[in-house]
Amino acid sequence: MNFMLVLPLQTSHNLHDFLKSIQCQRGMDEKYNALRCIEGECRSCGNLSLFPRCNNQNHPDKLVQWRHFTYVNIVRPDGLMSQRPVLTIEATPFKDLD
Repeated sequence: MNFMLVLPLQTSHNLHDFLKSIQCQRGMDEKYNALRCIEGECRSCGNLSLFPRCNNQNHPDKLVQWRHFTYVNIVRPDGLMSQRPVLTIEATPFKDLD
């Protein structure tokens, strides 16, 4: 089973900024986020409710470009079979991502 998560390009430049954008803001005197937010059990930010979603009903045919590695079989110089990764770039319409 394959799982794909498509992140908006403008979400962040690092993991810290991304997590900050999908969890409740912590208080001025708090060093860490609330445990309920980290565990996904918060009523405000749990279940990725703050995660920015693409509105695919307005642009169902717009393409989302994504990359993944696939493996191709090759014959090594010694005659044995082997596999090597190849970067594959694909584009999928929003309507087909659900």
